[in-house]
Amino acid sequence: MNLGLFGAKRRRSIDPSIKGPQRGNSDIHKNLSVNAVVSVLFVLSGTAITLVSKALYGIMAPGANGEAHHFAKPWFSNWAMIQASVWQMLRGSIIVFTALLAVLVRRERVAAHRWVGVALVVGAEALVGCAAFLQPSVHPSLSAARVGPGIGLVVFAQLLYACQNIIEDALLHPTGRRVAAPPPALVVAWEGLWGFLLCSAVAFPVAAALPGEEGTGLHEDTWDTFVMLFSSGLVAGLVAVYVICIFCFNLTGMLLIRLTGALTRNMVEPLRALLIWLVGLLLHAATTGRAGEAWTRWSWLQLVRRPPLSPS
Repeated sequence: MNLGLFGAKRRRSIDPSIKGPQRGNSDIHKNLSVNAVVSVLFVLSGTAITLVSKALYGIMAPGANGEAHHFAKPWFSNWAMIQASVWQMLRGSIIVFTALLAVLVRRERVAAHRWVGVALVVGAEALVGCAAFLQPSVHPSLSAARVGPGIGLVVFAQLLYACQNIIEDALLHPTGRRVAAPPPALVVAWEGLWGFLLCSAVAFPVAAALPGEEGTGLHEDTWDTFVMLFSSGLVAGLVAVYVICIFCFNLTGMLLIRLTGALTRNMVEPLRALLIWLVGLLLHAATTGRAGEAWTRWSWLQLVRRPPLSPS
């Protein structure tokens, strides 16, 4: 099945011997299979992104001053202000923003059962936010004073991310008959190019000029980052895996938007939270508390937080 990944779709040759409902059922089963495969790849690559970025944050390597220190690069490897699973679960708020923008901007009609799912997500995010404040962290630096702003930044980022997804949905599902939809790979390529240019020309210079200590989330020495990359094979290898996972995640996410829509894509994405949380618990048990997340009495709040309703 040609998804139009790198160009326009080809017209499929239809077997004249297959008629009526039989042909329709075949197409439905094929579409469901493709959607399922893309969804699984999307969730797995997204899970890997979060886990690799958190692993990078804990690795030590020689820096620009010649001394070994942790790869504490929030601007580069992201998300150091809250636990990985909590951050991932809070990303479920993107469903709320996407549903609202789909109605207000795209003028789409959202089914009643999806609004029920959105309401459940709102309650779930409140539970996860409480768990983030109440449960102890394996990182001593993650105090409540940092967790609060971290949660706020994550939720605000989801609003911006929802706007991006709505724009992508408009690009891949143009309303004008004379406007052709660009291939998903082209959209991913342009987003990556502009992201690289903006980070290189704006974000990294600003981070280097901001006051503060390295790794606190404001100041970040870009030169030190690249010195650590070239001095540690482990850091370089994980960054390479991180880049590959991001490419797979963005490409499969764009395919999901093309095959279904922005809201469905963002209802599938929070399934990453379950995998990340389980991996964190396993890591904590396997490393006797040196990594991962411990099961605490507040973990029940995260357990109650289920993935949203099926996007069907």
